[in-house]
Amino acid sequence: MSHSDSTAKQNTAQQRQQIIYTKWANRYDWETAALHLILGKKFGQRLFAQIDEGPMLEVGVAAGANLPYYPSHVAAHAVDVTPAMIERARHKATRLDLRVDFQVMDVTELAFPNNFFHRIVASFIFCAVEDQLAAFAEMRRVLHPDGQIRLIEHVLPSGRLISRLFARLDNFWLNHFGCHLTCHTIDHLHAANLQVLVDEPRWGGVFRYLEVRK
Repeated sequence: MSHSDSTAKQNTAQQRQQIIYTKWANRYDWETAALHLILGKKFGQRLFAQIDEGPMLEVGVAAGANLPYYPSHVAAHAVDVTPAMIERARHKATRLDLRVDFQVMDVTELAFPNNFFHRIVASFIFCAVEDQLAAFAEMRRVLHPDGQIRLIEHVLPSGRLISRLFARLDNFWLNHFGCHLTCHTIDHLHAANLQVLVDEPRWGGVFRYLEVRK
């Protein structure tokens, strides 16, 4: 596939996701919160635990389901590619009396300096990122040498039957929900020259809690 074909494919995917997630902005917070409830509240809390210094960044903040976990002692930044999601998150931060720098931004093109963030977090977003390798390379670029990335993601499980089921459902899921069921997220982390320090599977490996560094 040529570079222009790849770019066109990515732009089409982003347009589809913009339409889907703009429609979902009003309820997405509840759906993400439900996933945290299924996995256990501590998973969401662990994303933000042990942040001794900032600044920190959440990529794919969506409607702000993680905002209650934000530490108050560090400068917080949050980005999302969908303006409607950013608007919902900004209103929620106001209600929670949080000071957060919200920006509409693509995770594959982060407008931050090199080595800037001591913590980068994300939950349930990389299934919707067409170019995971580019995203992880950007996150690595802006991550401080002593910093850490913490993720909660759903990935393609290793079991033969369930992985086949996910592969069959992938196109339907993508067209209706804007994300993939067949993500090789951990492979892409390694390909981006990131070290996976912690990898905790849940629900048969469908969900993973990950701690990563340069």
